Amino acid sequence: MAWDPAQYLKFADHRLRPAIDLLNRVALDDPGEVYDLGAGAGNVTRLIKERWPGARVTGVDDSPTMLAKAATYYEQQVDQAVATLSSLIEPIMIVVMGAIAGSVIFALYLPIFSIGQAMRGGLR
Repeated sequence: MAWDPAQYLKFADHRLRPAIDLLNRVALDDPGEVYDLGAGAGNVTRLIKERWPGARVTGVDDSPTMLAKAATYYEQQVDQAVATLSSLIEPIMIVVMGAIAGSVIFALYLPIFSIGQAMRGGLR
């Protein structure tokens, strides 16, 4: 039987309740690895990652369609992280490039000023 992510997610709230109850009963502080067996579209996998951000969380499911739906969420997360990082780095890059360009221009004009000063000294 093929799983339909859209149909599955219609009842996500009802499916999440038992998982949330179970997560609240788990008395682990900092697990190294957590496996979500039957991960479906990755809803519980995300909750596990939020609960234990330092853990390596792996979602396992036998439905390629459901795993593709979960992968879409994480692709969006990666795209958002890259966009945020780019927006933070861009002003720094502008300042660095401005400093490099200014240094190059200064290095080009410095000999001209030295020649002008030598000429002024030589005309006296």
